[in-house]
Amino acid sequence: MNRVLSRVSIISLSVILTISSNVEILNAQNRTWLNYEVGISNNSQNWNTQLNNLHFQKSSNSIVGGYIEQEINNFLSIELGVNDKFYGFDAFYIENDTVRNNLGSYAQCVQIPLRLRTRINLLNDKLFLSPHVGVGLLVKSYSGIGPMFGSEDFEVEIKTEFPKTAFLIETGLSLELILKSWKFAFLVTGNYSGKEFINYSVKDKNTYFSTNGNNVTYQIRIGYAISNFWSREFWNSKK
Repeated sequence: MNRVLSRVSIISLSVILTISSNVEILNAQNRTWLNYEVGISNNSQNWNTQLNNLHFQKSSNSIVGGYIEQEINNFLSIELGVNDKFYGFDAFYIENDTVRNNLGSYAQCVQIPLRLRTRINLLNDKLFLSPHVGVGLLVKSYSGIGPMFGSEDFEVEIKTEFPKTAFLIETGLSLELILKSWKFAFLVTGNYSGKEFINYSVKDKNTYFSTNGNNVTYQIRIGYAISNFWSREFWNSKK
């Protein structure tokens, strides 16, 4: 997953820097879009265990959100959004061919991203390649860690619980199809955080699990242009 994060970052930053330095800013429609996104997120995880009967399940977590996107000119736009994001994983212990209680760790969060997006025309002003960079604030709604297998043989030591807030850096790339006032897109986005989200171990068993804010999301976007609020034509019509 780290390779995917690196590739998304390099492509996004390279394309935005190239366009910003070489493309002349022209007058555009400067439309305002309402965008809806839904997808899955693969979080960076690290675990180690010497317990043969202990198994971790790497889950794909959900993300859903809405954005307001404002075109600044014909190739650059800025957008602000709110995502509802779920982080979670499961582990289970098998003893005498019987699955014991799972250990679950989860957090429900609100993510507020601010993005700067550019757009490259691939086909007839309808199909575009759209890299973006941005920042985000992650705010925890609630979180929890479930019981460890219902056995006194396992004692979980929690070193780090899910933080109340975290700052994220974001890069991404999308393929957009724009048909008049409608937009359809597929996005790949990487989020990066230096803060450790979860870190726990099983006492005296040399077993641990940790995760941070690094993740890759795969999303589908549907958008609708609600106005040309910033366009010259709009203000001229009001005079």
